[in-house]
Amino acid sequence: MRASSFVASAVATFVLLAPAAAGAEDPKAAGFEPAFDETLGEAPWSSGWVPGGFSPLNVKIDASIGDRLIIDMDGEGIYDWDTQQLRLVGMEDGGDFSYGLIIGFGAGVQLTFPISIESDLIGPAELPVPVSETFDPYLLVGNADRPIETGIQIGPIDVLTQSLDFGPVTGTINIAVQVNLAAVTFETERIDFALSEGGEAIASMTIEGDPIDLALDEPAEGESAELWGTVFGTLDVDAEIIFLPTVVVEALGQEFEIGPFDLPIEFPISNQTIEFPPALMAFEGPTPEPDPEPEPTDTDDGEESDDMGETEDDGGEGETDDDGRTDTDTGTGDGPGQDLDDGCGCASDPGPGGFAMTILGLLGLGFALRRRDD
Repeated sequence: MRASSFVASAVATFVLLAPAAAGAEDPKAAGFEPAFDETLGEAPWSSGWVPGGFSPLNVKIDASIGDRLIIDMDGEGIYDWDTQQLRLVGMEDGGDFSYGLIIGFGAGVQLTFPISIESDLIGPAELPVPVSETFDPYLLVGNADRPIETGIQIGPIDVLTQSLDFGPVTGTINIAVQVNLAAVTFETERIDFALSEGGEAIASMTIEGDPIDLALDEPAEGESAELWGTVFGTLDVDAEIIFLPTVVVEALGQEFEIGPFDLPIEFPISNQTIEFPPALMAFEGPTPEPDPEPEPTDTDDGEESDDMGETEDDGGEGETDDDGRTDTDTGTGDGPGQDLDDGCGCASDPGPGGFAMTILGLLGLGFALRRRDD
């Protein structure tokens, strides 16, 4: 094989084996799981003595109406270090929504004829009214589950039934409750992002699944870039609670009865802003770049590298073997300092020069082979 053909073939082989250029940085994922669990409010309510007027028998209901909201969202943030963009991906059915009314109440009975007397507190009693739904987070604009909407109707059901025995009065009291939780809706308005818990927002997201521009500083190797997300949403509740009391008593040989009749309580909540506690995302930094390969060592034209059989420090003078031939710096003999493998002209260890040094070595080999051919 001629030297030029050998070099061309070897160069082509090494080009095919050369490492591919590094691809784009893979985006990094971090869990994003905002959660809200709070009692929103507690409102006292009293019916006063009813039915009042000329009725000798009256009843009073004192109530406390509270509500609790629990929302959990499971998903993750995806951060692209190349584009410096963030997007959120909610887990399918990874959202849990729970809302509940807590109705607590007690009652009193008043008789004004034939004697005037009032009972002590009767009760207390409590009625929880929960509703729940699952959804795909994060309920921003464009989410098919937005808004969550649920409701329930209960009753009338008997919640408090008790015998009466105070002074000369005996009897019974029964209070039924009907709850019409017509609609409970929730939707996310936006998610703000900050570099610290409770810090100033540097970006906001309003569209489900759309990436937003958000610049993060690359963390030190082995550490993470922290980003805090705060969900802001709106809750609407349309509820009505109806107490239905019935009282039957006997005093001094006379019997009195009232009820059942409706004592309604409206419990509307409109456009109440829900602010979640900040939730943390911790993103791994981009993959570190590999150390650059050392630059190849420049050599003079015509001077051979160590890998190509450089002569010893005797000035390059050849040595004569038994058959009279002289080993020269072309690397064709077996003289001391020779680095060639079995006379093939290939260095046994290309050293740290990498791909570029290998090509230079092949060119040097071709030069040596041509000299031998001549």
